[in-house]
Amino acid sequence: MLAFRNPERSVGELGEALRIVGRNYSWQRHLLANVVTGFLVVWILSLLFAIVGIVLRHLPHLIHIITELTGRSKGTLATGARP
Repeated sequence: MLAFRNPERSVGELGEALRIVGRNYSWQRHLLANVVTGFLVVWILSLLFAIVGIVLRHLPHLIHIITELTGRSKGTLATGARP
């Protein structure tokens, strides 16, 4: 927001922020921790979405394998809804 309203001030604030980060070790530690945490969160969420997508894509095959393993090779639609 500040960059659109007052570009000169936003550049000055950014420069001051970089000077603070460069001088202060605790800010460097916080910045590094936030970057690493953000990377890990994005990476874990992308893996989770990939796993969910793979499971949903192969769900009919998984259901078929489970029914074969449990001994119910034909579904109720194939047998005419007879128990």
